[in-house]
Amino acid sequence: MFKDMIVKLRNNARFHKILDICLIVSLALYVFSIPSFSARTKFNLISYAFMGLSAGFVAVKYVLYKKFEFQKRLLILLVFAIETFIGTALHSHEFRHWFTIVLLFITLVVFYYAYNAIDNKRLIFMVIAIPLFVFSIYFAIHYRSEIFKFNLGEPLGTYFDNVNTVGTYFSLGTILFLYLAITAEKKIEWLYLVPCIVMLFFGLFTGSRHFIIVTGVAFIVSIILAFKKKKWIAVLIIAAAIALFFAIIQLPFLAQLKERIDRGITTFFGVGNAKYDPSVVQRTIWPQYGFNLGSRVLIFGYGAEGFSIYSAIGTYSHNTYSELVCNFGIVGAVIFYLALIYPLILAIKSRDRNLNIVIILVMFYLIKGFFGVYFSSKDAYMIIALLFYLTKDIKLGAYVGFIPRREIQKIYYSEVSI
Repeated sequence: MFKDMIVKLRNNARFHKILDICLIVSLALYVFSIPSFSARTKFNLISYAFMGLSAGFVAVKYVLYKKFEFQKRLLILLVFAIETFIGTALHSHEFRHWFTIVLLFITLVVFYYAYNAIDNKRLIFMVIAIPLFVFSIYFAIHYRSEIFKFNLGEPLGTYFDNVNTVGTYFSLGTILFLYLAITAEKKIEWLYLVPCIVMLFFGLFTGSRHFIIVTGVAFIVSIILAFKKKKWIAVLIIAAAIALFFAIIQLPFLAQLKERIDRGITTFFGVGNAKYDPSVVQRTIWPQYGFNLGSRVLIFGYGAEGFSIYSAIGTYSHNTYSELVCNFGIVGAVIFYLALIYPLILAIKSRDRNLNIVIILVMFYLIKGFFGVYFSSKDAYMIIALLFYLTKDIKLGAYVGFIPRREIQKIYYSEVSI
């Protein structure tokens, strides 16, 4: 009877379509919930509920319609989760925080197989980008009085999380919509620039210098890759964007952001007339402190929350590189960054313009690592799963001088037949 039901469902095209819609909607709801609810104690379980729903739809999809193929590169972050247990068990004993890394590995697996189940690259980009844009509307509704009165006495975003984290979500949305626009196959797809600009605008309202730096670098990389054959266009676009940014930053309602930038420059470079910024000093010293602490247990580190506990600072070091070395040692740091570097190598080696987004997103997280800690954030695992999906058909050893081995075989056998 159970087998008969399975056969009926497999042959039911309507059920298949409904299942696909449910999977896409549940995944979009999870993406929306990450910035909206993850850091709000009363609502953070909503994210896990949507992820559980997505996992259920993915499981049904594979049981009924898809052939399951295990992707070995997923083991990178499984090994990372196992490795992080060593330092945690030996030193920090923060098993609750360590378990978060395990849960994130599970979400990585769900995301990866959900992307495979959808198997439409542009649709997947929209499943991530559109919920982030919907979050920006939620953000605007919550801060409507400040935004529409142009009264920004302080950075916006702390209702949802710290301003740098909220800025990250706006950065990701900006980058994905920009990529969808510059790779448009139809003119109407240039409309993706509208949500791109909106999210960029709201990102400035967070007052996050972190947002400006990582978004700026990602924008420059995106334009350079998009116009590699017409470098003069890339130079003009980048120059115009920089000029526009400096013009916008002079507007009165962004005075607090301009002041924060001035304080950061004065503190970091010792030039300018602005006051010194204690937060910049902290974020310069703490990473150094993290590396210093990590050097004492260099192999496996102090474990989850190791920097927070053993530095007596009570928080993270605001730098992914030093936090990884301090908490999980040089072994953990290498394993985690392998999950980013491996897809980057594959994308560069393939010379496929459609994989430029892999280069852009990896650069985004490599730069972001200097300003925040993301190895335990949901958005990072969502993007790493995307990088794995986009490069899934590329084998590191299958290329010789950037020519696919199968093409070499074709040339060889054609010459033999002659």
